[in-house]
Amino acid sequence: MQLIKVKGYIQALLPELENDPESDVKKDGRQLRLIMLNSDEWNLLQDLTIVLTPFEQATRHLGGEKYVTHSIMYPLIKEIKRQLLLPFPSTSSTSSISNIPLPIPFNDFENIEEVFTVAEEVEELENENINKENNNNQSQNQIDLNQSLNTKDILEKVKENLYNAMCFYWDDLPEDYKISTLLDPRIKSVNEEVEKDDEILRQKYDEYQYHLQSPIESRPVSPTQSEYSTITSITSQPSIFAIFEQDQPRVYDEVSEYLNEDKISFNQNPFEWWANKKSKYPILAKIARIYLAVPATSTPSERLFSDAGNLLSPKRSRINAEFFKRMIFLKRNAPKVKNIHLSN
Repeated sequence: MQLIKVKGYIQALLPELENDPESDVKKDGRQLRLIMLNSDEWNLLQDLTIVLTPFEQATRHLGGEKYVTHSIMYPLIKEIKRQLLLPFPSTSSTSSISNIPLPIPFNDFENIEEVFTVAEEVEELENENINKENNNNQSQNQIDLNQSLNTKDILEKVKENLYNAMCFYWDDLPEDYKISTLLDPRIKSVNEEVEKDDEILRQKYDEYQYHLQSPIESRPVSPTQSEYSTITSITSQPSIFAIFEQDQPRVYDEVSEYLNEDKISFNQNPFEWWANKKSKYPILAKIARIYLAVPATSTPSERLFSDAGNLLSPKRSRINAEFFKRMIFLKRNAPKVKNIHLSN
């Protein structure tokens, strides 16, 4: 993508170098002329940028840690696979990715070679050339930059390999991904199989219903008879502001009622939505807190390890374990703390 952005500058630089009076500069111009991409190669590079942009966008978004990511993996994977099957409008080739055969069922490890066919063929060819060089004690370049690339059907091959790779790694996602998607009020209706989704979520609801009931010890202790009479005399007069403290009544069928709710904007926070609906959907709200808090990638944990490595260095290797834990806690939660000083 960066090369595409500077394409105009590179093309404008070439005649400047070739027409410069300095011999060394002219030499650089001739060298640039030899490796300059032709129009087909520039078009291929631009088309590849368009094909790979969804991968870049998804990777960047899923690497976040301050918003919900796990729930959007399932619909993002489906959308990327759908876009890979669409015919590419800007390509000049007559073949189309929509005509590729259905993905091969990867039931064993013998089919892995068929996922990246082109890449492995190139790698095998390079290994053969390296072996020939070692046997003949010859040294020559493996890639001739002066030779123009044959761009015919390359874009379709790349899209086909990407699609097969997506089917290999994410052909059958675990049920947790679908449940996480269903519990996200922003995107719960992206799935077309509503009845199947209802069944999946209901099974998970029945599984958690017994274990997520409010524990008895968390309930307030009942007041004594004298305390009750005192409380009754104080609270006998209803407050007009009580209407603002009334919670939403709990529904009888949480799953069906929740799935019938309207979606919210993608920019809204699902945790805030569930916090406002926890009295209406008490069990589903607790399940949502479990699933929506899962990170989609290992990037957040890698950032944590990076912070730990910066703190526990070779020059600071005898730091107390408890002190180290508190320092990491402050490092990761500092943006959430407005002031470290006690308020008067």
